[in-house]
Amino acid sequence: MESYGCVRNIVTYTTLIHGVCKSKRVDDGKPNVAQEVFNQMGSHNALPDIRTYNVLLDGLCYNGKPFLQGNEA
Repeated sequence: MESYGCVRNIVTYTTLIHGVCKSKRVDDGKPNVAQEVFNQMGSHNALPDIRTYNVLLDGLCYNGKPFLQGNEA
């Protein structure tokens, strides 16, 4: 992302999670793509806020996927 001049912050991560959920790419043969993006936030000093949680939970429910804690895939 940085190579395109896009800084990783809470807005970019929330937007990525929203896009993944809306495109129904939540499962792409991996444990959970949206949750993987969510889990990467902390390692880039972008702590989730209420909007991020809302987008993630709404997207997972929209796709019929449960919210998994940690690495319970």
